[in-house]
Amino acid sequence: MENYQEITHEEMTLRMAELKKLKEEINLAYIIKDFADILASNNNGLMRVQRIVSDLRVFSRDQQPENRIWFKIEDEIEVSLRLLQHRITSNIQITKSFNFLELFYGNNSRLGQVFMNLISNAVEAIPESVEKGMLTIRTEKIEDKVVITVTDNGLGIPEKYQSALFEPFFTTKTQEKGMGLGLSICYGIVTEHGGTISFESTVGEGTAFTIELPYSIKEEN
Repeated sequence: MENYQEITHEEMTLRMAELKKLKEEINLAYIIKDFADILASNNNGLMRVQRIVSDLRVFSRDQQPENRIWFKIEDEIEVSLRLLQHRITSNIQITKSFNFLELFYGNNSRLGQVFMNLISNAVEAIPESVEKGMLTIRTEKIEDKVVITVTDNGLGIPEKYQSALFEPFFTTKTQEKGMGLGLSICYGIVTEHGGTISFESTVGEGTAFTIELPYSIKEEN
């Protein structure tokens, strides 16, 4: 205790001033906040990885056409958007208009492939040079059909290519970007579900793909 008694009030004041100066120099508050931000960022990153893995599992499930379940179409669209998030540039605004919120009976993973392909194509069709890119995804029920529309304001498809768009191995992309199987596979999956897929496109204005699927009501047990 004698050592503590030897510290005068003036020395204590000096030590406190030195401690305050040191605190300012190392910016302790900033470091604590920065550390908290890093932890939060890592946690968010981990959660994002977990979600991506979960989404990929959906696509890795048994792809047999007869494996059908009741599911929500908007959930599969959201999965596709999350998986494509890294490819959606900052100039693209996404608008979701989900007006069909009921359960749909079908193969969710195969229809998820369709949504993934159409959204991917729409994103690729909107170059970064387009200042206000628009990607609109809409679901609705029209009479006895569920209608899903994917619309972009991108480059559009030249008329000379449109008649061959659903043919296997036809593509307007470079070889590095695809083999031209995407839309033909989409056509096959939609047909498996008793539906139709069509499009309208104008060069310089954009493209709209429309899927129509037969609607059925889930019977309560």
